[in-house]
Amino acid sequence: MRTIYKLLLVSLFLLPIFNASAQRCVDRGYIKSYYYSSKYLCKKITHPSDKLIIGAIATTGAEMILFTYDAQIKTFAQNWRTPQSDRITKFIEPIGRGYIPLGISAGIGVLGCVTHNYALTNAGLQSFKALIITDAVVGILKYSVQRTRPYATNNPYNIRSIFNTHNNLSFPSGHTADAFAMATAICHFIPNKYYHIPIYLLATAVGLSRIHDNKHWASDVFMGAVIGTAVTKSILIQKRPHKTITPVF
Repeated sequence: MRTIYKLLLVSLFLLPIFNASAQRCVDRGYIKSYYYSSKYLCKKITHPSDKLIIGAIATTGAEMILFTYDAQIKTFAQNWRTPQSDRITKFIEPIGRGYIPLGISAGIGVLGCVTHNYALTNAGLQSFKALIITDAVVGILKYSVQRTRPYATNNPYNIRSIFNTHNNLSFPSGHTADAFAMATAICHFIPNKYYHIPIYLLATAVGLSRIHDNKHWASDVFMGAVIGTAVTKSILIQKRPHKTITPVF
């Protein structure tokens, strides 16, 4: 169902391309940028810099530690779970649903287009693209790794064969990836760092809600946060010679 919502949002967002008056906001260059941004991301992965290699080593180390303690973290979270905490996560969890961040990005882009505010339009367009590419990366990993969700097993090492089933999609956390992708995009266009703390705290809360609700292992959430942040940062800092990013505020 979430995939259907995403496809609908993408269709609605790209529909103005066929309207001549809207081509100033969403032009062919923007559509082509999806290919170039994906190519740029692949190039960074296949030809990593020294900084990226160090970051990958550190991330892998942290992921392995969490992987080792996944079962204990799950037990701890479920032991502390209460009806009150369920009510709290009920309001936090939807923030990470793919169509919510995509809808926010699309809304920002449309608002900027209507008000002829290029900075706002650019923020919406670029964050929308970052979310789409982030979801593509997460989807590939989910169907490749095939890790069983914690509510279905107590064994965090239960990983199926590649593309085995649609039910074993625990790694990584898509909610967390989307939440951190959106947070990274928003903070990129808001230079005032005082706003960054609550934005990232909210994204962190989304990730913790997935552990609390027993939908993801802690290592799933951590990797989701890394992917959402890293992919979005790579896309937003990519040089675009035809346009220049302007802060929103």
